[in-house]
Amino acid sequence: LSARDEAHLGFVGARCSTPLERGTLVDIGGGSTELTRVEGGRDSDDVSLGQGSLSSFARFVRNILPVPIEMDAIACEFRGNLRRLPSLEPYKASTLYGVGGSTRAAAKLVQQLDELQTRPREIQAEQVQQILEACRENPSAFGHAALKASAERVHTMVPGCVILAELFRHLGADKLVICKHGVREGYLVERMLGAVSAPPQAD
Repeated sequence: LSARDEAHLGFVGARCSTPLERGTLVDIGGGSTELTRVEGGRDSDDVSLGQGSLSSFARFVRNILPVPIEMDAIACEFRGNLRRLPSLEPYKASTLYGVGGSTRAAAKLVQQLDELQTRPREIQAEQVQQILEACRENPSAFGHAALKASAERVHTMVPGCVILAELFRHLGADKLVICKHGVREGYLVERMLGAVSAPPQAD
């Protein structure tokens, strides 16, 4: 898939289970981060940034969890990628919609750190900052929580959250709605079934 197709199909998949009206769809993948403007239930201005959670880990992190200076380097690199966009204005919104494993992993971390019974359907900017502070202040305890949350993503969780925190800050968002479905479901709906999914109705 091209970066543009990947972003669009992420939108198609997300709207299978989540009402998407206005905001920015975010897909933090392993090697890239896709942003999609959502307005009036439609997607536009798809863009791909060449930095994801796994590529950030591979480039900047020496051990399993990043130390503060490595987290700062990931954030600095991502800010540089944002600055290379023609404009951030199309993506500025109070609501982010998250698809993919990195945003779901962030929600699992919030569940572990806040000792919640169920995984939250949305997370706030402050909660992402709390994740990063927990890693900075007590990496040992944080590592145990991360393993419980998602053992297979323990090495990419924090890099993904660093990227997410930068998106919250630079796009002016205050909440991230976690979407159950994403690119795979979008591919199934649009490319294999040949249909455009009807957006679900809000509760």
